[in-house]
Amino acid sequence: MPRKDWHTLIPICLLYAGNGVYLLLPFEQKVYANTYITVDNTKFYIYPNTMPGNSRVYSCSIPSDEECGRHLNLIINPAYLLPKDNHTFTVSYGELSAQGNVNKNVIALQQEYPSMDIYCYAASIADEEVRRGVVKQLKSQVDGMDEAEAANALLHFVQSAFEYKTDGQQFGDGVEKSFFFDETLYFPIVTARTALSSMLTWYVRFLDSMCYWSVILDMSVRR
Repeated sequence: MPRKDWHTLIPICLLYAGNGVYLLLPFEQKVYANTYITVDNTKFYIYPNTMPGNSRVYSCSIPSDEECGRHLNLIINPAYLLPKDNHTFTVSYGELSAQGNVNKNVIALQQEYPSMDIYCYAASIADEEVRRGVVKQLKSQVDGMDEAEAANALLHFVQSAFEYKTDGQQFGDGVEKSFFFDETLYFPIVTARTALSSMLTWYVRFLDSMCYWSVILDMSVRR
């Protein structure tokens, strides 16, 4: 589970509908393709998202003057603490390559994650060890290049080391699937729209970690 301050309250409620029991979860981020109910101008999303339509629902009543705590932040940071079940990956393009392991337990959790805006996936860090490993390898391979040459090589790596398809090509018409950084290393084919966004965000962070300020400034001016 994610590292959290367990003394920080999150208002999680139970909902009864038919013969099922469901969780009502308020999120900081906007969530897509998930049933919710609105209570006092707050959206509570229903999990699991399998409640039959037109169900009669029952829940507890909370006094209006009670402090119910904060909404749940879906951006993954700090990283998850989950048992290891490694899957080996190798990605390469040109003179750059990276190898390592991603945790299949992290991937399994991410497969069930709520659908959010793309920036939420790009901002998440589910496994800091994986990111550090990729950064360390690529840093050693661009060492000795000038800033512009290294930035260009890294950008080509992000754009070309992965096989991209559209959501429709990979999952069928009408289906949208966003990818976390870890998922781009796990799956042989990733969706272009969201995976590329995650990788480009990682790329800018990588340049920042190497203090390539002039390259980042140039990117900002051209945007």
